[in-house]
Amino acid sequence: MFVATIESFFFALNAVLLFEHFHILDIGGAMTIHMFGAFFGLSATYFFQPCRANKDSRSLAGNTYISNLIAFIGALFLFIYWPSFNAVLASGMARHRAVVNTVLSIIGSALSSTFVVRYMERKLDAEVLLNSTLAGGVMMGAACDIIVSPGLCMLAGAIAGIISAMGFMKGQALVREKINLQDTCGVLWLHGIPGLLGSIVACVAVGASKYNFENELNITHMWPKYGERSTGLGFSYQCAGILLTLAISIPTGALTGWLASKLLDYPELQFDDQSLFQHVNYGDDCTELNVKNEETTH
Repeated sequence: MFVATIESFFFALNAVLLFEHFHILDIGGAMTIHMFGAFFGLSATYFFQPCRANKDSRSLAGNTYISNLIAFIGALFLFIYWPSFNAVLASGMARHRAVVNTVLSIIGSALSSTFVVRYMERKLDAEVLLNSTLAGGVMMGAACDIIVSPGLCMLAGAIAGIISAMGFMKGQALVREKINLQDTCGVLWLHGIPGLLGSIVACVAVGASKYNFENELNITHMWPKYGERSTGLGFSYQCAGILLTLAISIPTGALTGWLASKLLDYPELQFDDQSLFQHVNYGDDCTELNVKNEETTH
């Protein structure tokens, strides 16, 4: 509650600066939601005993067959509803473009990430399938309503899926080892990096908007400041928005994590829900339960 309350303040500050003063285009929140939240949270974790968390002496930070199975339901719902998340603030043809482009992008990430993990590991990986297949939705978060070429959307989603899959398979352990980053759910590879890439795609889309639309009326409808700014200046403001988001999210996330570490107590056991919830089985208890169920079935 402490961290979420402070984060909400800085999230609102960042959003107001970007939308009201920079007038950027970010309809699905690739920059203001995914990128900001990821880098804010990752900065905060540096003060949450990352060495102890990365060690995970009781091996509680992993997943189980049951948890993965339940999570697949969530991934399916995200796959279905992400287009509406990106398109909800649009109207008219812009909304149609946002839905179609998001669908194509997320299909691209699902195909490419599945191919990469199957090629590299020779087997499918649940963590990659649950996360990297959705990276295309984040990738289209900022530019889904201003891209008119479906092939480019699918290509962008495929690139996001490849990078995200590589991040979960190789990058997760690398950043944990090299910079001591504790990222329990891999938000860097599903939200942070795809959000950054999606923001860069939006920069290019804004810069090329004159070439993408038949008349300037369509551009003016989506971009109220078009009459006062050239597409080149709009491109510059989009790039500046990325830098501002990083400049706000990283220091404020670190400050919030530091304050939380000083004012609040650490849990005695990390990654253990038994201190907060009743009737929680972990580790050997789950294993014994599964064995008993198998014996009963046989």
